[in-house]
Amino acid sequence: MTGKDEDVAKQRRMIIERALGRARSLGIEVDSDPRFGELLERWANGIITMKEAREAYLDHIRERDQARADWRAFGIASSIAGAKAALTRKKI
Repeated sequence: MTGKDEDVAKQRRMIIERALGRARSLGIEVDSDPRFGELLERWANGIITMKEAREAYLDHIRERDQARADWRAFGIASSIAGAKAALTRKKI
């Protein structure tokens, strides 16, 4: 990384810190997922554009939400199966 690139990365990190600090001061919860931080760092280093960071983060949120929904569905299905098995055992 050249001196100019390092200056840009430093400025971008300051922008990130100000934006996150402002959000926190307003009571806005900031995602603590490491993937979010990685994307911000990649943007700060000029590896990806902010548009690419945003798109990758939105994809990540969709995948995370789907995984949570899948686990909830699995948990509900397991609970129902367990309840049915318990009822079957009681009838015998």
